[in-house]
Amino acid sequence: MVVAVAVTAASHLGSRPPAVVETEFGEAPNVVGMDLQQAWEALVAENYFPVIQESRSTESPGTVVDVDVQELPENMGISMPLDPSGTVHAELNERPWKAEVILSVSGLRQIPQITLNCSERDARELLEDAGFSNVEVTYQGYVDPSDNRVILARPTSGSWASPNEPVELTVTSDITVPDVLGMTPLDASSELVLAGFSPDPYITEWGYSTSDKGTPVAIATDPMCGKTARVGDTVRIIFDHPLEE
Repeated sequence: MVVAVAVTAASHLGSRPPAVVETEFGEAPNVVGMDLQQAWEALVAENYFPVIQESRSTESPGTVVDVDVQELPENMGISMPLDPSGTVHAELNERPWKAEVILSVSGLRQIPQITLNCSERDARELLEDAGFSNVEVTYQGYVDPSDNRVILARPTSGSWASPNEPVELTVTSDITVPDVLGMTPLDASSELVLAGFSPDPYITEWGYSTSDKGTPVAIATDPMCGKTARVGDTVRIIFDHPLEE
């Protein structure tokens, strides 16, 4: 249900905007006219979950120009929310949210996820589709033009930035074997694939374990976790007991 409170920048021309607006869920901070990051922080502090969308407004880039307060979708799970700078806030996973607030912000778009198993070519395509054409690349260590990964992006993936702002990528074919120790077969395989490796064994599904020992967990890898290997290399996973007994 959409609450009948939509505040726009134009509604306050010639007058001082109120500090709060009344909603069905209680008073909410009036963040129209604020910088996006400040607006996000103000809403979170009052247990309102911010959802950001692009606006075609000609206001200064990064300015919140419109808000809509809405009831949270039924059974909506909120996990690892990102702020406008792309920073993960795991501490907010269990926050008792009152409602969601859709923020329309001028002049910014979201950087796509380009640092999880993403090659330079794929990253360029994703950025172009998102409206970012100014891409600068730094190559680190050995780089195979046909098999590499983006290991760093500035602005970071998930952040909101101006399409005119350069996006700096760091690309390499030398990547670190992630720490999968203690993970189940399915989770360990998924983590290695996301990092750019070929796990052995490669587990794509896992049911309930019938073993008296329970579900196997990874106790070692070859190459070892934390070591450097090439994109596409096979990483052998050693479990605490056989996958099939």
